Amino acid sequence: MDIEIIALLITVLLAWSGLLIGIIKTLLDRNQAHIDKRFSTLEKANEEEARDWQRIERELLELKADLPMEYVRREDAIRQEVVINAKLDSLAEKIEIWGRRGT
Repeated sequence: MDIEIIALLITVLLAWSGLLIGIIKTLLDRNQAHIDKRFSTLEKANEEEARDWQRIERELLELKADLPMEYVRREDAIRQEVVINAKLDSLAEKIEIWGRRGT
């Protein structure tokens, strides 16, 4: 009788352990599926972000290429204005001298 009780307890213990192992396996599988889904989402977001950074980098390189053609530095503009003013002053002096000679 004692052997039968021990055998029954061992059987119940093994069944209970099997049940617990099954439940744990199911929970781990769900957790793994959830983690896989999150990693997939993160990978997609990472790819989109990488594309955005590539686009930004390309636009920046285009800006660097276009900037010298479309932009005048302040010092260059001042230098050009000084040269134009000097030429206008010289022309005004010549006109004034011609005006004096004519009278």
